[in-house]
Amino acid sequence: MPLSYDPNAFDKVPKKDIRMLVSKMEWVWKHRHEIRHLSLKDNLVGYYKRRIDPYRIIYSYENDRDTMIVHLIGTRDEIYQDAQRQLS
Repeated sequence: MPLSYDPNAFDKVPKKDIRMLVSKMEWVWKHRHEIRHLSLKDNLVGYYKRRIDPYRIIYSYENDRDTMIVHLIGTRDEIYQDAQRQLS
């Protein structure tokens, strides 16, 4: 199971932006060993963030198992609050 998406990951994303976000995350997956994964803190340790303006993507990545799961996608003003509620 390489790159996968939580069934609700795109709930707050307009349909017109989904293809672009999937394409960008496929790029992240393809370059996962070369890029820097930005860790979240506090109750969200183990999750990472990626900025794809105007969106923020919250994902988990396990190097040992070589898997990446996109959990949440949203705008900056709401994504971290949603992550606190849903992932911690």
